[in-house]
Amino acid sequence: MKTAARSILNAALRLPEREQVELATELLAHLEGAGEGDVDAAWAAEVERRTREIERGVVKPVPWSAVKRAAVRRTRALRLTIPRPASTDRTRPRWRPRRSRLARAGGS
Repeated sequence: MKTAARSILNAALRLPEREQVELATELLAHLEGAGEGDVDAAWAAEVERRTREIERGVVKPVPWSAVKRAAVRRTRALRLTIPRPASTDRTRPRWRPRRSRLARAGGS
């Protein structure tokens, strides 16, 4: 790492955590945005293709309510196949997702 970059990094590390998160988010967004023109063009072409298929009757759209019902049904079926833990302690949840440092800091 060059001296200028090292200096910027050291200054960033002295910022409060919330500002570090904001800075990191902005840097990542900038990096992810580079070269997305091809991706945007590909998605635009995909949307156009799918729209033509719907208009021609090649495919039939599925209402969200039907998709949601099927997802709930599959999720419930999956839960039935997962064995319960041997512990009988039901006073605390078996699993809960951990919030990332970014989420705890109020970031996206």
